[in-house]
Amino acid sequence: MSEVYTYDLFISYKSQDRAWAQKLRDDLHQRGFRVFFDQDRLLAGDKWEPKLVEALKQSRHLVVLWSNSAEQSEWVRKEIARFEIRLETPVTDGPVDLPKLIFLLLDTEPPAA
Repeated sequence: MSEVYTYDLFISYKSQDRAWAQKLRDDLHQRGFRVFFDQDRLLAGDKWEPKLVEALKQSRHLVVLWSNSAEQSEWVRKEIARFEIRLETPVTDGPVDLPKLIFLLLDTEPPAA
């Protein structure tokens, strides 16, 4: 039996890359995907960390907007690590659409030294 997910995709990004994340969210919504995007789902005063963790569990795939900023983000790394745990869990009960961790590279140049 395959799991039922609330979201098709969870977008992980650093706040400096929010414009990219919003564009991706809009494009995915137009194509019919159910997307978890923190700016749409979290309200001021929410205990955001448990809500993000739960949303990761409820998302079929994780899309990481990878940039020099994201590489420095402890929270982006935590989201990746939490999702990777699911990738390591073996599926034993029939055909399932396996979760995917997808990186979208935003920066083409390494940061200045």
